[in-house]
Amino acid sequence: MTRIAGAVRLGLLLAALVWAPAARAQDVTGTISGRVLDSGGAAIPGAEVTVLHAATGATRKVQATSEGAFTFTALQIGEYQITVEHPGFKKAVRKGVELHVGDHLSLDLTLEVGAVTEQITVVADAPQVQTETSEQSG
Repeated sequence: MTRIAGAVRLGLLLAALVWAPAARAQDVTGTISGRVLDSGGAAIPGAEVTVLHAATGATRKVQATSEGAFTFTALQIGEYQITVEHPGFKKAVRKGVELHVGDHLSLDLTLEVGAVTEQITVVADAPQVQTETSEQSG
């Protein structure tokens, strides 16, 4: 019986060695990636993409690459809101994105051209100019 018991112990030890790395490697997170595009399908480089975890309020931000690509890795599972912003475009918000364990979601987000707003800030008064007479003063 000692040989059988030794073989069983050895088998259990080998099984533990094989299964232990697999158990540690379990991924309890997910990934969201995609591209930011305009209405014509062209990439929008430099767009700011933000993910908001609905349950915790945690946010992460990235800038889209020159190809308009973005990636968020190691995200907690749960519901997310994704917001994309870029000057000259309307802000886009996508709510209710469900991320499950091991998910690798791919989302292309389209931005619409928005109204360009200008802001002029006057820092100091401009010198007054006399336009009614040719008189000069010193």
